[in-house]
Amino acid sequence: AGRWKADVKSPPTMDDAWAMFDGGIRRVNDDPKTRVITLDVTWKDRNQAAGWANELVRLANEELRQRALRESSTSITSLEDQLAHTDSVELRQSISKLMEAQLNRSVLAKSRTDYALTVLDPAVVPDARRFVAPRRFLMTVISLPLALFVAACAVLLMQLASELAVQLRAPRT
Repeated sequence: AGRWKADVKSPPTMDDAWAMFDGGIRRVNDDPKTRVITLDVTWKDRNQAAGWANELVRLANEELRQRALRESSTSITSLEDQLAHTDSVELRQSISKLMEAQLNRSVLAKSRTDYALTVLDPAVVPDARRFVAPRRFLMTVISLPLALFVAACAVLLMQLASELAVQLRAPRT
């Protein structure tokens, strides 16, 4: 119906959604030594997770490419203006070299779809037999001793509380 259930006291905001996406669904690891960036998307639908990962890389590449084209265009416009107002031959040659570098950058950005990020291994749908989460056996192995510890602490606290109660009720002589 396009609205939250009546029992939800405060519906999640877009900030909540971003925090969940950024912290639990999408993880980015950057290795400065190898200059390899790894994108990991974990989601309940494996097909959707692979699609999101590939689309995120494509969008990042497109944004970086468009940004480079805008910067290059602005620089070329500024350099052309400087060139029109300069009479010095040396300065004109320097400006022409800068314009050439910006044109090269622009041509590279226009001709390469993988402008900034080169995909080494595109996301593929993982095997359905390789279960990711939740790991029920591990949760059971961890929760059983934890539950026993909490129960023992509760019994000890109850025993201590009953002994204190008996001491407080006992007449003092």
